[in-house]
Amino acid sequence: MDPVLPLGVGKGVTTIVLQSSYVFLACLLLAWLEVQIEGPHGWAKDLPTWREHPPWATDRNVFFRVVGALFAWGSGGNRLTGYHAAMMSFLVVMSGMPLVLTAPSWPLFFECAGYLAMMTVVWDFLWFVINPAFGIRRFRPEHIAWHPRWWGPMPSAYPGGLALAACLLSLAHGPVLQSWTYGATAVAVEALLTLAVIGIAEAVRR
Repeated sequence: MDPVLPLGVGKGVTTIVLQSSYVFLACLLLAWLEVQIEGPHGWAKDLPTWREHPPWATDRNVFFRVVGALFAWGSGGNRLTGYHAAMMSFLVVMSGMPLVLTAPSWPLFFECAGYLAMMTVVWDFLWFVINPAFGIRRFRPEHIAWHPRWWGPMPSAYPGGLALAACLLSLAHGPVLQSWTYGATAVAVEALLTLAVIGIAEAVRR
């Protein structure tokens, strides 16, 4: 039991900060890896990967049509590629590892799922922040064609992903109305660390 200002069930501020910081580090490393792979061309534009469906599947393949539609809905209208299918599958498997290494439970499932949802947003945004071809000044719709839907200053998938993450992380520690501070604190930690990386990245560019 964390003795520092308990939030939710059996968790405190110290634990939340440590967990969220660790997830942020994973997001930063993933973003760095993708910058090395994709360079200035986002959404696997110049990579030797399939689009919509693999070569051996037809346009009428029901499985890939359904998966592609679900992916577009969850990502704000983005197209499914083999690269993203492989990357997301890997992240799902890695995020679920605690369920295999320890005694599985619904709270643990919600926590793993919540941090996975968080990663999809933070990792994607950090790609722009640390990419030498972009930076925060070019984080605009006219420079990012692969994100077709925007809500104000961000792709439409971002607010939905963060809200889902906060809800799932709160559910991991009790009813949302009682444990919402857990999810809110986790999002706040990610936001503060993101702002720090933005400041460092912009300072380096000058």
